[in-house]
Amino acid sequence: MQSEPGRTLRRWAYAAVAWLVVCFVWHGVPLWIGCAVLTMRGVPGLVENVTTATGLTPHGLLGMEKEAVDTGSRDFWKTMVINGYFFLGAVLLVPATVLSRRSRRRARVRCGVDAARPAKARS
Repeated sequence: MQSEPGRTLRRWAYAAVAWLVVCFVWHGVPLWIGCAVLTMRGVPGLVENVTTATGLTPHGLLGMEKEAVDTGSRDFWKTMVINGYFFLGAVLLVPATVLSRRSRRRARVRCGVDAARPAKARS
C-alpha cells in the first residue's frame, strides 16, 4: 500500500506528463502547418513577382491580368516584400522543423538503446 504523500506525488507527476504531451502536440502540429502555409503562399507568390518584374510574365504568372502589371507601382513592390517575407519564413522554418524532427527521432532511438542496456554497462 502506498502512503498518501506518495499517491499525491504520483498524481502531480501524471498531471505534469499530461501537460507536457499536450504542450508538445500543441507546438508540433503548428510547425508543420506553418511550413505548408508559408511554402504554398511564399514560393509561388515570389516566383510570380520575380517573373513579372523581369518581364518574363508581364500579365502575371498565369496570364490572367488584362493589362501588363505596372512593376513601378507601390502596390507591386508592397506585394513583392510580403511574398519575400513569406518565402523567407518558409526557407527558415522548413529546415528547422525537419531538423527538429530528426533530432527528436534520434533522441528517442538513443533513449530506447540506453534503456535496453544493463545499468552496469551504462556507468
